[in-house]
Amino acid sequence: MRSKIAAEAVLVHGLDGLLEANRLTKRERALRPLVGKVEAEIAKGFLRQGELFLRRFAKLKPRILEVTVPRDWLFLWQEVAGETLRFFVDPLELFGAEALLAGGSQFISSIGIADLAFGLENPRAIAYLDQFAGLKVTKINAETQRQLATLIQNSAREGGSYDALAKAIRERFEGFANPLPQGHIQSRAHLVAVTEMGEAYEAAARMGVQDLQAGGLQMEKSWSTVGDGKVSDGCRQNEAEGWIPTNQVHGSGHMHPLRFPGCRCAEKYRRRRAA
Repeated sequence: MRSKIAAEAVLVHGLDGLLEANRLTKRERALRPLVGKVEAEIAKGFLRQGELFLRRFAKLKPRILEVTVPRDWLFLWQEVAGETLRFFVDPLELFGAEALLAGGSQFISSIGIADLAFGLENPRAIAYLDQFAGLKVTKINAETQRQLATLIQNSAREGGSYDALAKAIRERFEGFANPLPQGHIQSRAHLVAVTEMGEAYEAAARMGVQDLQAGGLQMEKSWSTVGDGKVSDGCRQNEAEGWIPTNQVHGSGHMHPLRFPGCRCAEKYRRRRAA
């Protein structure tokens, strides 16, 4: 009897491993083309922001040492952020919806419940997409503003010239857009694309779980990494927890992936099994 139980445990563990690999593979395949499209559009947005900002920033050249006063440069940046909004909102709205639909469809197929479907008319999906692009772009522009502030304030403190500062700003925006390979992330535009498409894909699975649990089905979850040498310790520790209730927080303090921008992890879900 014990040998039979042990054999069944090995089989279940093996099946879980296959499901884990399958989910990660399907996510990567589904998101790869979306990430490429979003990255291209976001890169255009960063380059346009740099061009417009430097054009306006030239007005400050006569008094460059005073630009740490927020009204000197911040107003100019806010104008640029508004004028370039569509470069960021449009692709995130369009491809975010595609990522959400792909994630929901993959979750439904993994659960194996007949007559169950996921669509963008799902109330949870509608609510998510209503605020998705706006929230993401607000964070993107806030980070750009933070980096501009650092460059400008450092230049003022060190007594740098306008030309040197303008060059640094130009290079920073070009760096946002152009590939400078660092692991699996190639640029800030790529980071935005990987993160936001991954977030939408994972959000759809959570919506599916919420719908099932609202119908009375008990579910559980398990953190899944890609298993290579680039996986962070925090993600490895989450994965080592195995299957836990869906309302339980992971050891890192996160309810689900992504744990940080560019995180490649996924959450697996299944019907709760008897203890």
